[in-house]
Amino acid sequence: MLDPNRIKDYISLVRNYTGENDYMLNLKSRVKTSGSFNPTPKQIEYIQKNYRKKPIVLEKEITVSSYFATKLQEQHRLVFIPKKFTLVKILANGDDTLHVMAKFTDKQTNPTMIWIPKKFIIKEKVKNDIKRIDYNGFSHRPPMVHQKEAIKKLLEYDRFILSDDMGLGKTTSAVLGAMISNSKKILIICPSSLKLNWKKEIENYDSGVGIVSGKKWNPDNKWTIVNYDILKNFHSLPTKNKTISKREISTILDSQFDLVIIDEAHAIKNTSSKRTKLVMDFAKSIKRVWLLTGTPVANRPIDFYNLLRVCKSYVAQDWIHFVKRYCEGKQFRGQGGRLVWDTKGASNLEELHQYTKDSILRRKKEEILDLPPKIVSPLYYQLQNPHGYQEIMGEYKSWSLKHGHASLAEHMTKLVTLRKFLAEEKTSSTIEFTKDLIEQGKKVIIFTNFNDEQQKIADAFPRKCVRHNGSMTLEQKEESVQKFQNDSKIKVFVGNIISAGVGITLTEGEVVIMNSLDWVPKSHSQAEDRAYRIGQDKKVNVYYPIFDKTIEEIMYKSLKSKQKNIDTIMGEYSEEDIVESLIDQIKFI
Repeated sequence: MLDPNRIKDYISLVRNYTGENDYMLNLKSRVKTSGSFNPTPKQIEYIQKNYRKKPIVLEKEITVSSYFATKLQEQHRLVFIPKKFTLVKILANGDDTLHVMAKFTDKQTNPTMIWIPKKFIIKEKVKNDIKRIDYNGFSHRPPMVHQKEAIKKLLEYDRFILSDDMGLGKTTSAVLGAMISNSKKILIICPSSLKLNWKKEIENYDSGVGIVSGKKWNPDNKWTIVNYDILKNFHSLPTKNKTISKREISTILDSQFDLVIIDEAHAIKNTSSKRTKLVMDFAKSIKRVWLLTGTPVANRPIDFYNLLRVCKSYVAQDWIHFVKRYCEGKQFRGQGGRLVWDTKGASNLEELHQYTKDSILRRKKEEILDLPPKIVSPLYYQLQNPHGYQEIMGEYKSWSLKHGHASLAEHMTKLVTLRKFLAEEKTSSTIEFTKDLIEQGKKVIIFTNFNDEQQKIADAFPRKCVRHNGSMTLEQKEESVQKFQNDSKIKVFVGNIISAGVGITLTEGEVVIMNSLDWVPKSHSQAEDRAYRIGQDKKVNVYYPIFDKTIEEIMYKSLKSKQKNIDTIMGEYSEEDIVESLIDQIKFI
């Protein structure tokens, strides 16, 4: 409790104030009008710090985050959102807040007194001073011009998203950038399937690389590679138990690395997942964090949010504002009557682009590389067993009618039977087509979704085919890739679209066949680009075998239609979007 005598002293200071601080003058007016004044602790602190300070007159335009601008609009009942306005003078400069007089428009006569949290003032992103970069040490494998540009960006900013298109060599750019940065300890977080690929890329330039498996790792390695799922063995999230400190529950990883590279960073888009929470919690304690992803927005603007949080972008300071401003966020009653946010929309995308352009570098392959053409075509097959298809389709429709409120996951499970049937039906035709291509001297890449489908194709080409699927070890997968690339006797690469669709180079292939469709457009584009990437000097033909008037035709058209909108928000549509579209259309066939 404040001493009454001290309160009187502060009242006296206010009553006798002769300075130019508008807030102090306002308090003085209140004392004179009411004859009394009972200052709060905050007001007393303000009086103490600013009684003898002269306001700074500057007439400077500033930009604030859209979140704070919206708050100002609400508080001051403005008809516009004041993202930019003029600071007439600074009354007080606190540790975290500016107290200012401001004009929201040129026509405003009298300035408005406002408090501005400093974190909401948009400053030009601070760049590291990067002088000329010496690449002489990498003459055996020099970076390309566009990779040098990426390296410069990574070095300029401590937290940055490198989002170049697939096939532009993001991994090489990150490795060379890490070496040039003189980082002593580097951690790479990536999907399990890419660990060996990272190791080989690093060893093109440097040594001291270790892959983490299980609960063992070598802290003496300069480079440490860990997959997302194993990260939990080395870093624990804070618990609600207040007696346990962060130091006690976190491991040595927190203090060992001065650079973290997060590959396929779109994997952390789901805010509620444990994987995302682990990576986010871990990354915030590291000075330098680089995120690599070809799809920074994996469907909707909300998918961009966590990447921007890692980059400490002012756009991602407030989740609710982000949702309302850039996702057309609306609340609705969910299960149990609980209010939840709908984040599926997209809005103000051009603004979002402008606010985030200093946090990301994204270039399309066709803008950078002088590649031969890639021709994508449907390849219509005749369904040999239409009766079998109609029987399975009838069963699905009957189930769908009985389970009108079934979840998308349940629909997807039921639709697997139809998809497997069609995949197996077309396999014989794909085999015959592939034989013709081999006779023409071409190497063929075939992507599949199902094990039986892959097995049948592989059996058709004994001694000419290599396989790549999730049941194989990393070493076995790499051996398959190398054989296809280097052995003239190997003519066919057949791989699972998920396990073989990322992180590998298959530029010896001239033809890509998607024997069965995946739910997600990204899966197809990534798989296509195993062949269509740096090092490809031949025209690439991509074929999508489909059966006319089946769910595959619906899926193909829906996927291609959605794909046209991807560039708007730099991502791809999710499987949920495709399934919903498919369910609606099945009703009419």
